Amino acid sequence: LLLFQQRDLKRAIGLFLEVEKYYDKYYAHLDNNIIKNAFEQNNKDAFVMLFDFESVLVMSREALATSYIENKKYDQALIWSEKVIKQATKINAPRVVHRGIFIKANSLYILKKFSASLVELGKITQDKDAEAEIKSWAYYFKGLNFSKQKNNKEMLRCFEAAFYLDPYNSFIRQ
Repeated sequence: LLLFQQRDLKRAIGLFLEVEKYYDKYYAHLDNNIIKNAFEQNNKDAFVMLFDFESVLVMSREALATSYIENKKYDQALIWSEKVIKQATKINAPRVVHRGIFIKANSLYILKKFSASLVELGKITQDKDAEAEIKSWAYYFKGLNFSKQKNNKEMLRCFEAAFYLDPYNSFIRQ
């Protein structure tokens, strides 16, 4: 993750792919009952869960999807955002599910697949349990999508919702 944070994205992608291979190899040799029992025993300790194989896997997949966006490899970002969503759903991490959906929607937007992007963003904006910050960003990007579709009424509605949810976000206030 340090390489990712330092923006050495090509090396970060290589390392994240190595992590993915490691997990594939690791899980290929484990009995599913062993994994399930270990997960059930550790799920009460937040610190232990942070370093649990499943948690590390979802964090590396999220960083990998983001790295692909930063490297303008949007098709790869779509593939890995789906893996983030699937893994985060598996470990019941709704905040990470929302971030995975957001990465997917962002990639679709950049690929000019505005309707598909709106569908993904709607999963966040319609989720009553989504946090205000991610919901605000989802509304903001919905506004951008509607702008590209020349739907000014919906664009304005979405920008207003984004501002309402996060009025102190200087980027959204612009």
